[in-house]
Order: sequence, then structure tokens, then C-alpha cells
Amino acid sequence: MADSATITPARANEDVFLRGASPINLLFSKMLGQMVMVIDREKEIDGVDIFDPAFKAWLSGAENALDAFTQSVCVLSNLAPMIASDVPLRRTARLIHAMLNAASRSELATARSNIVLYAGNFLGNESAYIGPDTVDQLRRCRALLKVLMQLDLYRHSPDDTLSNNEISEIAT
Repeated sequence: MADSATITPARANEDVFLRGASPINLLFSKMLGQMVMVIDREKEIDGVDIFDPAFKAWLSGAENALDAFTQSVCVLSNLAPMIASDVPLRRTARLIHAMLNAASRSELATARSNIVLYAGNFLGNESAYIGPDTVDQLRRCRALLKVLMQLDLYRHSPDDTLSNNEISEIAT
């Protein structure tokens, strides 16, 4: 008499080509949300008088948003890619990491110029291999980086040679 127990494991019936998002992909998505928070918080305190009673709360919010964003970027830049779409995401995180950790104006200028230089290459030959979700994340990141680099926090001084660099728009 046959046993009615199921002998095929449940995972054998799953689609082998259907994968969930990788850790880098998930964290990159979270990092984009944190980048929006940093931009919003920095814009809130731009031009506010330091003697304003609400300034301390705004400054604290901006510092907390920047800390969370920096931690995510740091973790992203150290994670090993698991799939092809992780490579451009990690490369982007490493470029952002270099800008966040610039200790001098020359390091900041180098980091900014690398972001400007490589922003156009994120969607080049790799787009066929990385999938539409990753392409969308990279496009959103490019737009947010453009805004982030215009904040006082990461803007060049007027005497810097790279002050006119911007991330160019790419026809896709």
C-alpha cells in the first residue's frame, strides 16, 4: 500500500529563475530613501537662523538622517555582489562613500568628478544584464545625487576648479 505522504520537497516546485532581491538590492533601495531624507533635512535647515528655537530639532533631524544614510552607504560598499545587478549598485555606493568620507577639498573634488564621470556609465552596456528594477534604481540615484551634490554640505568653494561639474542627463 502506498504512503500518502508527500515525497517532493516544497522547494522543488518553485521556479528556479524567480529570485528574490539580493541584499545589496534591498539595502540600495533603503539607501535611496535615506538619501531623500538627508536632502529634505538639509533643505529644511538651509538659511534658518541658528537662534531659532526649532533649529536644534532641525539640526538633530539632519544629523540623524545623515548618520543612517552614511551607515547604509558604508555597509553597501563593503558587501560582496551576489548577482550581476549588484555590481553597478555597489560601484555607485562606493562613489558615494568616497564623497561622504572626503577629508579635504581635493578629495571632495576627486569624488565629485568621479561621480560626474561615472554617472553616465551606470546605464551603458550593463543595462542588458542588470534588469529593469536595477536600472530604475540607478536612474533615481543619479537624480538624487545631482541634488545631493548641490547641497552646501557637498558643494565646492567658488575657487575650486570643478565647481561647474554636474551630472549630465542621459537619453535612455
